Amino acid sequence: MKPVMVIDLNLCTGCGACTAACLAENSYKGEKGERPNVIYSLISKYLPIKLYKGRPLKEILKEAKGNPEILNLFEPRTKIVRVEEGEYPNVNVLLWHKMCVHCDDAPCVSVCPTAATYQTKEGIVLVNKEKCILCGACIVACPYGARSVDPSSYTVDKCTFCYHRITKGQKPACVETCPTGARMFGDLDDPNDPIREKVREGVLGTPKGPKEESGKLYFILPSRKV
Repeated sequence: MKPVMVIDLNLCTGCGACTAACLAENSYKGEKGERPNVIYSLISKYLPIKLYKGRPLKEILKEAKGNPEILNLFEPRTKIVRVEEGEYPNVNVLLWHKMCVHCDDAPCVSVCPTAATYQTKEGIVLVNKEKCILCGACIVACPYGARSVDPSSYTVDKCTFCYHRITKGQKPACVETCPTGARMFGDLDDPNDPIREKVREGVLGTPKGPKEESGKLYFILPSRKV
């Protein structure tokens, strides 16, 4: 099996159903107890730790609204981002979907000091939350900015293509939920899977092309202006 996702930006309306479905399906239920210093140590890479040590995480996030570096640490696994190009009145807007590309040669895997980040036999990049120490190395290494922090488990979080579903023959929750069919998922190893044709239409990784040589997320760019 060679899983791949294609997102047709011609069909995406930016409704956010994919993000909602992902949160409902994948909200981490495990607990590691109170370890706020782990998160504070990561935040301190961006802001002076003395301002935040001992304060509730909700207060930190509320105060950090003007600091995108902090807010990016706590984003959902998949998020729709407006990418604007040009100047008025000639402005083009792309509804880019920010999420893990599942790179074939994933830099996050190679930098992880505890082997918490790993690849399955299908090439899906996952995180073993029992091994993750939240050092932040993979967050920095990810070329797509697709890794965040799960404050309930004090570990790194990311898209898994709903691995627990696709190994049972189901579609990822975001694909199943998308009301316009903008998100598609299939197996490139299946010669009869229509996803093969969609991949040929798409570009890898971002609307402007790949940052890494190969992966499993493709975009079909819009033929119209939004």
